[in-house]
This record gives sequence, structure tokens and C-alpha cells, in this order.
Amino acid sequence: MPPALSVLVVDDDPVSVRILADILQGEGFAVRTTSSSLAALRGLQECPPEECPPDLLLTDLRMPEMNGLDLIRAARRAWPDLCCLLISAFLTDDTVAEAFRAGVHDLLQKPINLGEVRARVLHAAEVVLLRREVQHLRALTAVAPPGESARVMPSRANELANLPSLPGSAAPLEHGGRYEVTYRLERIAALHRQGLITQGEFDEKKRALLHRI
Repeated sequence: MPPALSVLVVDDDPVSVRILADILQGEGFAVRTTSSSLAALRGLQECPPEECPPDLLLTDLRMPEMNGLDLIRAARRAWPDLCCLLISAFLTDDTVAEAFRAGVHDLLQKPINLGEVRARVLHAAEVVLLRREVQHLRALTAVAPPGESARVMPSRANELANLPSLPGSAAPLEHGGRYEVTYRLERIAALHRQGLITQGEFDEKKRALLHRI
């Protein structure tokens, strides 16, 4: 993973902030932290274009000024493709469903598991990089000879849709396969909305996932 990828960590617990920052800096991320969700939102709204948005937003759910889901919603209104991860000790079924509707990429459970955080954030970083590559390839189709780019785009889009399941102990993924299915459905639906996979490919992948429930 290139060291230029940046993460904004938002958590009102200074111990959690320090642990998360140490983990991410150890993996080569450029890390910014804040204990205030409102300060995070102001920073996102006011920072110079060359610094915003961060590549990843990792935020706690329960915070006194603005909860993590509201922060994610506000951030994604400005940057719809922002890759967001939500961390909480209170991941109920309703919270998981609401998080996916808000566009959360992944969920992490407190107390913090170092290996899980590392694996899930690196996975999210891979998604960010693959998405950029797909967007770059789409841009190249405008100048590529007819038929040449058509062989490349589907393979990279499919790779993005089929990134392997994550190991880890996040509660919503442990409690049953339907959470993993929901996670993957959200991913392929996003690819379909962006035009990276066809309706037929989307339907085929959706049927295969629903058979796992």
C-alpha cells in the first residue's frame, strides 16, 4: 500500500485514538486524529482541496457532539465516494443496517482488536486503490482503440466486487452469514450504480449471494 494514503481518525476516547493512530502509522498511513466529531466535520469542510478528502475516514459511533453515522452522512454528501469505517462497542442489528444505508464500508467492534483493525483498514485501502484504478481505466477508454479497453475494464471491476472476505471478529459478521451477504450486496450495488458492472452481472452476483443465506 502506498504510504501516501491518509486516514482521519475520529474518537472522543483519547486512548482509542492513540491505539488506532499507532496501528495505522505502523502500516504506513498518514494519520490525522481528533476527539471532536464537529471539529472533524469543520476540518473536512474547510481544509484545502489538496488535503481533502482523506482516503479513509475511521470514526467512533457514540460521541457527544455528533455521532459517527451523522458525521459519515455529512462527509459523504460532499464526497460520495469517501471510504468510511465505523467502530463501536454497540453494533446492534439496527445499527448495522443503518450503517450500510449511510454508505459505511466496514464495521469494527470495540474493544479494539489490533489484528482486526489492521486487516480491515488495509482491506479498505485496497478497495480505494482498486476503485482509483478502475476510474483511471474508464478514463482511458475515451482514447483507447475500439475494443481494446473493453477487455480490461470488466476484469478490474470484477476484482473490486470479489475482494475476499475478511478474517476478523467484528460482531455483526460473526453472528451469521447474512451480515457478510449484506456487506457484499452493498459493494456490488455500488459498482452497479457507478456503471462498473452491468445489470446482468449484478443480477448474477446477487443471486449467488442470496443463495448463501
